Amino acid sequence: MRAPRPSGDDTSAHRRNSTRRAAAWGIFAVVLAGLNLRPGIVAVAPLVSDIRTDLGIGAGPVGMLTAIPLACFALVSPFVPLASRRWGVERVIAVSLAVLAGALAARALPSVPALLLATLVVGISTAVGNVLVPTAVKQWFPDRLGTATGLYSVALFTGAALAGALTTPIAQLMPGGWRASLGSWALLAALALPVWWVTAARSAQPVATGTWPATSVWRQPVAWSVTGYMGLQSFHYFTVAAWLPEMLISAGHSPAAAGVVLGVCNGVAMLAALLVPVVAARRTGQGVVGVALAAASAAGLGAVLLLPGAPAVTAILLGVGQGGAIGLALLLVVLRGGSPTHTAALSGMSQSAGYLLAATGAPLLGVIHDATGTWSWSVAVLLGCLAAQACSAWAAGRPRTLTASPICSGKALS
Repeated sequence: MRAPRPSGDDTSAHRRNSTRRAAAWGIFAVVLAGLNLRPGIVAVAPLVSDIRTDLGIGAGPVGMLTAIPLACFALVSPFVPLASRRWGVERVIAVSLAVLAGALAARALPSVPALLLATLVVGISTAVGNVLVPTAVKQWFPDRLGTATGLYSVALFTGAALAGALTTPIAQLMPGGWRASLGSWALLAALALPVWWVTAARSAQPVATGTWPATSVWRQPVAWSVTGYMGLQSFHYFTVAAWLPEMLISAGHSPAAAGVVLGVCNGVAMLAALLVPVVAARRTGQGVVGVALAAASAAGLGAVLLLPGAPAVTAILLGVGQGGAIGLALLLVVLRGGSPTHTAALSGMSQSAGYLLAATGAPLLGVIHDATGTWSWSVAVLLGCLAAQACSAWAAGRPRTLTASPICSGKALS
């Protein structure tokens, strides 16, 4: 006896349920990837004092542990879209997570060359995720860009918050000290790896549909305005992440307390990172939002100098400004890109030129501090950066998209 055929209503319900399951799985994969794209960098900041004491080096060289990954972002990002065209977005992300897990674990080895080499590989593998996860968001959630981008941004800051708050306690508890603490973040990448291998197995290869035009993304003003905003907010975020604990320690706080403040800052940023893309995506332009976020960060930096006994004020204001800015930067990439292909190209460009600028922040402020013996001049540099960030936000917030012809088209998660 044959089973009865499903009615039209049953078929529609099945399709809706299948779509919901695919969307839930996609969000789960995006969030897990996002959780892994910041701990490899942020975890260095709470351990700066231990690293300097153990290795006998100054603030400038330690800043290179943050600068190396950012330099990798700049050098590797333009080539990531080419890899995704050949092997697919999902496959490349899955491989990058496997490499990231191995590199993070290798930072626990008792060797300075191994630490530097592993940090280099951490930067390369993280660059891949930085470029391609927003592309996956564009492919999978074209009608929910604000919400999906907000959740991805929250995942970025959740990973940063965990690294900021837990790295020092882990170093104090584990026999290997700061080395074991840095290496322990490989476990987080290992958790995301199976999800992305399954996602890669379900995906289809991209299909080439044309060639890159002579007037590439690098020649378009809209791409440069988004790149400027990405670079300036990244300069501010990674530089503050690298040196905020040291600034607070100089103001009389303990290293553990400084790490907690950094964690709280990133915790506040999560809420801003979730809400700002949702709100900004509903606006015709996003310039006003970007200017307001820069002002919040400027007020937070001012509190570092003027209110040293009120670190909560610093954490809240910086959290709002930084969290909202990264959420807005990611949203601008997917909004101004237009198609998934254009989004990948714009993401590669903005992360390349943008992080090249950001890579100079940590060592620059370290050198300024070593030369002056105070953080005042370093804060002044950051305030100037925020003024430029507000201007770039106004330009990037204008409603327009790239006009380049598509290279290839990808299939949405199904």
